[in-house]
Amino acid sequence: AVRADARGVDSSSDMRTACGCATMAVASEIVQFVGLALVFLFVQWRTGYSPLQATAAFIDAIRSLGPVLGGAAYVALLAALQTVPLAAGFYLVLLAGAAFGVQYGTFLVVVGSTLSTLFCSLLARAMARTRYERRMLRGSPHLAALNTALGAEPFRLVLLLRLSTFVPFTWSSYLVGLSHADMPRLLAATAIGSAPNSLAYVSSGALGAEVVVAGGPPADPALLLLGAVAA
Repeated sequence: AVRADARGVDSSSDMRTACGCATMAVASEIVQFVGLALVFLFVQWRTGYSPLQATAAFIDAIRSLGPVLGGAAYVALLAALQTVPLAAGFYLVLLAGAAFGVQYGTFLVVVGSTLSTLFCSLLARAMARTRYERRMLRGSPHLAALNTALGAEPFRLVLLLRLSTFVPFTWSSYLVGLSHADMPRLLAATAIGSAPNSLAYVSSGALGAEVVVAGGPPADPALLLLGAVAA
């Protein structure tokens, strides 16, 4: 009976933890999209630009800096928004294709995403890991097992996590940062695992920009295919 009660308590704790994690993930996405909407409203209030005009102005400003300086500014902004998600970093991922093209844009997105994972992990470990281990791992054997697995096989598990499009990027970066995952392998898995999705989304952004500029389908069939896959 005691064991049954213990299993019931563990199951209840795991359910509460899972619900709490899911709620935090959804809330983080809502905050980002609300933040992006507020940015557009502020820009429209200050400049009179519509969201489309503001997007075009942003792309022109980044391009005017040149590929090196503009790329560095883009990476810094993407890493910042993915570390402190006050607005949707996903929007910047789409813009990379329009601003830099598919190949260079994908490279910049992967670099920015890897840097943000580093920053999120360092912040999580510096500010919250002790509390996380004390309040969550001890009360949830399933989370303890996940933490152990991330410590034992960080590359494979983080790679699978990055290949998924259903888990919010920033939220998962803080979550794996709280674990004992080895940092170099965590970053390598992030760079490799985020590349396919980054390529698809950047291609989608490049496709959208070409359609807007040309007023019709793009001439490159590969770009059209990648955009369709992203959609």
